[in-house]
Amino acid sequence: MMKNLLLPIYLTVALLTSCAVVPPAQSNANAGASNSPSNSPQAKQKPFDHFAERDDLPDLKWQTSKNSDGSLNLYIKVNNATHFLKRVESFDKLNPSSDEYNLYGVPRKATLACDYRKVGSHQEDGNKLYAIIYAHTVQIYDGWIAPGEMDNRDWKLFRSIPF
Repeated sequence: MMKNLLLPIYLTVALLTSCAVVPPAQSNANAGASNSPSNSPQAKQKPFDHFAERDDLPDLKWQTSKNSDGSLNLYIKVNNATHFLKRVESFDKLNPSSDEYNLYGVPRKATLACDYRKVGSHQEDGNKLYAIIYAHTVQIYDGWIAPGEMDNRDWKLFRSIPF
């Protein structure tokens, strides 16, 4: 009676293990030098990375224009299209190659970043913008950093511009 129950269980386990899929890197590593992982087509393919360097990246620039009241209109230029972002009192670009990105909590993969002061504000108030390319959009994040509290950051998606 027990043998009759064990046979279907044994056959089920054998069937399941024979259908198991072994990842290409493991199966090629056991097959020898001619099929090493570095020579296989699967090893050369990388997973899709929205932030990876690509050939179709847009040209991005900050632009400003001065208003009659002394304030500035802040724009981002994506390729040949100019997009209005906001009216500001002052504007300073942040240098991505310096420690400014790290200091203000801007991601290293951000393409552009700036420091700005809101219209009507009479003191530095820690407002920042940064632009990052994600898939086929330029995402602009607006953030505020509490003066003297560099760990207190608040970033929100401000605008998403397809390219």
